[in-house]
Amino acid sequence: MIRRGLVLEINTSTLGSLKETMPAENILQLYRSLGGTRINFGSDSHSGNSLGKGFAHAVDLARRCGFETFRTFERRVGREWPLLPD
Repeated sequence: MIRRGLVLEINTSTLGSLKETMPAENILQLYRSLGGTRINFGSDSHSGNSLGKGFAHAVDLARRCGFETFRTFERRVGREWPLLPD
């Protein structure tokens, strides 16, 4: 995944049921320790009222794991953004 330049999604849809993101913090730390830098965020939202739910938690988690940027995609073209401090 890292060698191929793929992006790992931090998904917040499980925060309510499992009380953690998918992947969980230990997997994110492992990914980062192995050289992974490309992440993005997802919530699996199917309605406007849950769009981006849990993203503040996911951003804090990403910072704790040592990530400095995240990616967004538009028409399959990626763009990198800084994870700004609080």
